Amino acid sequence: MYFRNSIHLYLCRSFSADKIHSLQLLNNRKSFLSAFFPCLYFVTVRMLFKDWQWLPEINLREWYRFVSSSNKLINKYRSEISHDKSVSKNVEIIAKCEQLNDRFLAVHRWSITFADIFYVLLHSVLKRIFPQKESLKALNALLTRFG
Repeated sequence: MYFRNSIHLYLCRSFSADKIHSLQLLNNRKSFLSAFFPCLYFVTVRMLFKDWQWLPEINLREWYRFVSSSNKLINKYRSEISHDKSVSKNVEIIAKCEQLNDRFLAVHRWSITFADIFYVLLHSVLKRIFPQKESLKALNALLTRFG
């Protein structure tokens, strides 16, 4: 920021006013965030109130609820599907499995996001403690121990 401001001051002194205006050196253009802000504000507010799974505790509770119910449903679908039944019955069971898969992905997307955030934070902390190669070894050792 300092470097950009100092260049701007230098250019203002060395160019005439019409050149500064024609080259758009006045820095009066909208930044990306200010142009994008109304949409960003809407999306953020909508996400916060529409989908509560971004909160880790709620996501974990939803994850446990999904695992307990899905195990029962998978066993039920496994017992229902057979080679003796008609194709239409098996297609219905497969459609139910696809719906279960969609529910799995809806819950798991936040788990993946939290895991990615944790990985990046842990790696940045370990980089401050160890050299680059040693930080990767320590990170892998920690994750394999807990995973």
